[in-house]
Amino acid sequence: MLKRSFMALMPAVMMVILISQFCWAQGKLKFADSSRGSMGQALPIATALDKGFWWKQGLEVEHVSFRSGSQMGQAMASGHIKIATGTSLTTIQQIARGLQVLMVASVRAGSDWGIWVSPNGPLKKPADLKGKKMGISRLGGTSHAIVKMLAKSLGIEKDLDIVAVGGFRARVAGLKTGAIDAFPQAMSSAAPLVVKGGLRRLIDIGNMLPQPWIYGVTLATKDFLRTKPETARKSVRGMVQAIAFIRANHEYAVKMTMSVGRFSRAAAELALEGAFFSKDPEIKPSAVASVRSFLIDYDIIRAREAPPVDKLYTNEFIK
Repeated sequence: MLKRSFMALMPAVMMVILISQFCWAQGKLKFADSSRGSMGQALPIATALDKGFWWKQGLEVEHVSFRSGSQMGQAMASGHIKIATGTSLTTIQQIARGLQVLMVASVRAGSDWGIWVSPNGPLKKPADLKGKKMGISRLGGTSHAIVKMLAKSLGIEKDLDIVAVGGFRARVAGLKTGAIDAFPQAMSSAAPLVVKGGLRRLIDIGNMLPQPWIYGVTLATKDFLRTKPETARKSVRGMVQAIAFIRANHEYAVKMTMSVGRFSRAAAELALEGAFFSKDPEIKPSAVASVRSFLIDYDIIRAREAPPVDKLYTNEFIK
């Protein structure tokens, strides 16, 4: 009798299992960051995974990390990546060049970028940059925009040699060998070397940026937002929950930064000081307008190519 009852239930049990597996598969996605080694981007993703914020919503997420925003942009253009964290500067540039994505949530309101030099080097004040070589990742990128703003503000546009040398490690190597004299980088990446005495901040770029400002963002492909709106909403929700948790639990954030970035405690504390994780995930149009104007003013994108502010973002998926 028991055997018959069990056999009668088998079709229903199998159907539940198949439906569950189907729904789970539908929830799978890759969530990327655009700057390998940047705790400002990696920490919220790691936290969302660690605390199960996506899992509780039926999503299985894989963290994928890229070396640059341009590399991640190629992956999004090909459809390999649907949703990610990145910078507003790079995202707006890519949208202007045809990438079909939108910014969907604010991750970081401020910027922790600085200009870094050798601790015992000859550069002691901003004016000392005149006639020197500034190393950036690539022409037309975020670091290029920041350096162009800096050069203009210091009145040394014609007296600063801007050299594309590659990522953070390449810039550190260039500084050590004397190939460059200074370079821009976010504190969230530079902190370990700063703590060890390997770098000194000459200029705090964050204080020079126009306000209001938006720096870190969650971005998603338009196709993903259109065809999988509920999955997109859950994806954004998980990120928002992770940021709120980080803001409310400093000790957890420090330990997670130490674990994910392999930072010392001192480096983790320093990296988090300037992380500026957003209190509110809503994207403010005035902040987007500031970044858009910044890119136009410093010739990173042309005014005629820059989409209107309302075509660069949506707040629909944070609701």
